[in-house]
Amino acid sequence: MLSKYFIWAGIVVYIVEQLYFQEASSADGHLFARFKGVDLQSPCLVVKGKVESVSTCVLWCQRYSLCTSGSFHTVRKTCCLSPALAFNDSAVYLEDENSWYFQPAIDNIYHNGWALAFRVTGGINVSLWDAWNNYGHHDDAPVDSGDLDFGCLTLNGSKTCKGHFRSEYLDIWDSLDVQQVSVQLYSQGVNVVDLVFNGTGSDVTSWMTPSRILQTPWSDISKNESNYNKFGINPYPVHTRYFFINQNYGGCAIDAGWLCAADLIHSTRVACSWEDYPYPALLYSTSTTVSTWADENSTVGLADVMAILIKF
Repeated sequence: MLSKYFIWAGIVVYIVEQLYFQEASSADGHLFARFKGVDLQSPCLVVKGKVESVSTCVLWCQRYSLCTSGSFHTVRKTCCLSPALAFNDSAVYLEDENSWYFQPAIDNIYHNGWALAFRVTGGINVSLWDAWNNYGHHDDAPVDSGDLDFGCLTLNGSKTCKGHFRSEYLDIWDSLDVQQVSVQLYSQGVNVVDLVFNGTGSDVTSWMTPSRILQTPWSDISKNESNYNKFGINPYPVHTRYFFINQNYGGCAIDAGWLCAADLIHSTRVACSWEDYPYPALLYSTSTTVSTWADENSTVGLADVMAILIKF
């Protein structure tokens, strides 16, 4: 008889948890949303032991005014209560299938005050251009477990992300009054490029022009359009080189530029050896000036993440 009681108690707990988090994942943004496989390491306000469920962990979080998120480990039966969101730079987490992470149900992702509009994962052989143009597909509004890996919410390429993140912001750009747009490249979580454009009066394709440059890591980048043979989001479609800033062509050996997201190479053309990587190849000049793409002196870097972030 006692064993039946525990069985029914377990069923009740399971049903309550599912209803609790079903509400948490709703578009209304109530309570919390949860994600499997994210084990917060720091910062932890407190680590609770002998915790029996993720719902109990959530209740503990609600008792602490500084608690923003947390994770529950199903094997250790521990609960980390954190003041940070796991996808932000200030937090550290491990990928562990025995852990459940929870955070407030939110609509959009922010990094250091910038809203994430688009995130590209390098080298996964999934077209960035197809993802960019996938109108109506949103990986936010709300942010929930969905089909996208949690690592796709971070700017750290060491975290698992088997796709590209696309925000609703790309589809409602004209209504946002975008002020600035930042193109950022990362290598293993380290920011290696931060290029900022004036977004005032722009649409989703017109913001990337020389005249709109506000900040650049390269000293020879200017607002003079004559300095470039290609500059823009899609300045040369036949070559599937996007978010491309290039100084000159003249044969693969002497092509030179600053930034290139080389996407799926179609059978209709032959790639240069300098872009012959698993696509998308997120290439950039590691020098303070323009680099020859085929340079053998390692002045061209290969990033693992590219992010388009906006302020409005």
